[in-house]
Amino acid sequence: MPSCCNGVVAVGGMAMAWIGAEGGLAAAREFAVGGQTLAPHANDAVARQFFAHHRWMDLTRAGTRTWFTALCWLPLVLVIWQARRVRKLRQLKEGSGANSSGRNG
Repeated sequence: MPSCCNGVVAVGGMAMAWIGAEGGLAAAREFAVGGQTLAPHANDAVARQFFAHHRWMDLTRAGTRTWFTALCWLPLVLVIWQARRVRKLRQLKEGSGANSSGRNG
């Protein structure tokens, strides 16, 4: 689970959102559910109904947690993939540059 989230809706250890936030420390303009909350509807029936309606935010469900974890790791995987690709291209470029200068000289 991420430690800090913000957005229109947010779920995390420390979640801040415009509409709804759920987490250990949750602050939102409308709905908040969690340990410490700050919102007009904080830990009440209306807030719980809001989050029950948005099942994709329920990290206690295994399927949601799996997708959420994959989405969290995706940027890091893409950065590593791109870095390896760039490194390989640089090595090929340096290798071909050394070979061509050796033949000409």
